[in-house]
Amino acid sequence: MNYAKLFFILYFHVFFCAISFSQGTTTSPYAQFGIGDMEPIGNARNVALGFGGSALASTHYINVLNPAFTAYNRTFVAFECGLYVQQKRVTNDIASANSVGVNMQYLNLLLPLSSKNWTVTIGLRPYTNANARYRSISLLENNDSFVGYDTVSIQNINQGGLNTAFMSHAFRLPQGFCLGISTGYVLGNIQKEQLYTLQRDNQQTLTQLILYQNYTQLDVQLSLGYYKQINDKYALSMGASGSNAFDMNSTQVMENKVLDRSGYENRGFGKVYSDSTDNNKKSIKLPSVYRFGVNIDKLNKASISIDYQYTDWSVYQGFETVSEFSGSHRYSAGVEYTPSYNSIKVINRIKYRFGAYFHETPFKTAQKVYDIGASVGFGMPLGNKMLYSVNFSVTYGSRGSVVNESYTRFCLNFTINDKWFVRYRLD
Repeated sequence: MNYAKLFFILYFHVFFCAISFSQGTTTSPYAQFGIGDMEPIGNARNVALGFGGSALASTHYINVLNPAFTAYNRTFVAFECGLYVQQKRVTNDIASANSVGVNMQYLNLLLPLSSKNWTVTIGLRPYTNANARYRSISLLENNDSFVGYDTVSIQNINQGGLNTAFMSHAFRLPQGFCLGISTGYVLGNIQKEQLYTLQRDNQQTLTQLILYQNYTQLDVQLSLGYYKQINDKYALSMGASGSNAFDMNSTQVMENKVLDRSGYENRGFGKVYSDSTDNNKKSIKLPSVYRFGVNIDKLNKASISIDYQYTDWSVYQGFETVSEFSGSHRYSAGVEYTPSYNSIKVINRIKYRFGAYFHETPFKTAQKVYDIGASVGFGMPLGNKMLYSVNFSVTYGSRGSVVNESYTRFCLNFTINDKWFVRYRLD
């Protein structure tokens, strides 16, 4: 057994152990809205390029930002798995809080069904993270909802999120074009809990409100790519992908409990929404997403990637009565550099990556919420060929001003390329 395969087995073992014993993803005050925070798409290579690189055409990496370019992965079966560790610090004028979490980033498997023009990719990745925890205290003067009480303290605890399992087909077309068609099945559940502590003189009343929300739906995405080798040194690639707004099936059940001082149920609970109530089942409107990318490649040496993504969150309709979002814009740029692609020394074939991004988020608040960050990373081949590689990236970013969220994300993934289903013959 060579060292690359041994490293892969060890990494895969660590990967599943980390996911099994981790505390899940970090919490965020921005994850309380809608179906939660959207998880970024892409592998450690994309993260190191500022969450960009959608127009990269590669024979050794799976491009999930624009699946059309996977039509160039037609020689080897490719497998990728990744995880990330994230640390967050949330601050405002009153307090601050820290959280750390580990989560799976993705599992992808690419199969070349034709040696010329057809590949299939299947994968699994997180779609949203809805983990949020925050508290508020209010005076109850002239409040019709809590008559006779002086103050109310509300502790909000949101848990859960959505995941997606997808399959994409990529076809290589004449004149340097390629086409991708992806279908994804989005499913998951979110639990939103509110604990009300009502204060009147020296008396306290605890009330617990829990919302159970379940989501399932099929999504379709189309992608188009173009690759042109200009001369023996440079190549140009461009890509676009998009998915229209779609309706997601969802159900919601509400439980209301009155608790004693120790937090245990006191007088039972009742379903506020019955099966016959319209609010129990609803079609959630999710936004359309459009992504555009350009990449200039100095063959086997360096590349520059620029990406733009628009997400029309203004069409979002959930269980909330009022839309809390507007359209969002994300700009990304990244550079990848390889000192010597054909060197026999591994250190000279390491791919160094740098990226930055600017995201105008969709949250409707008194001030615009911007997400700005930068990332660095590398891709190191294992062995004399590029068939096995380990990729690592570090991202530091900051989101918001009134409620500021600073975060550091470490991504680690392993990529393996190999030939499967090959029948060898002896002469």
